[in-house]
Amino acid sequence: MEIECSNAMLRLYHGTTCKRASKIVGSNYNAREGFKLGMDGALFFAEDIATALFFADFRAVDGDVTAARIKSPEGGPKHLTVVELTIPGMIATCLRLSDSFRKPLGEFTGIGFPDILHGSGCERIVSDLVVLAQLNMHVVSGEISVRRLKYSRSFVPMPQKVIR
Repeated sequence: MEIECSNAMLRLYHGTTCKRASKIVGSNYNAREGFKLGMDGALFFAEDIATALFFADFRAVDGDVTAARIKSPEGGPKHLTVVELTIPGMIATCLRLSDSFRKPLGEFTGIGFPDILHGSGCERIVSDLVVLAQLNMHVVSGEISVRRLKYSRSFVPMPQKVIR
């Protein structure tokens, strides 16, 4: 695998809850804490907002990836939150988040691949605690820019199908 050493900026997205986004980005009430690994031992970043919104939505209604919106189309919060990261290329490479480390969506967890409208079909994954600590160090220091994006839940399209 050839690893690029570009200083171009990389933009990634992380779908999450409003409360967790406040802790990642920081707010008047919370200091910037950074990211945490999820229950599956990993932290996932989407390459596009559509994918991040999809996963923010299915986590928000606490259902499985294939049926959350179908089971509870009116459940969950009114708004979905995405954290946008802007990462310098050299830092992205060190954190294993650059293009060389793209993975097909769902490969890490073994779930079916959701066909997300306007999604890239790929994700970036952090599953190493040392890399997570380095990521958070860059977030807290401001070297990685983070901002919170809020969307109306009705804005998010349902996936077209799930490929197994």
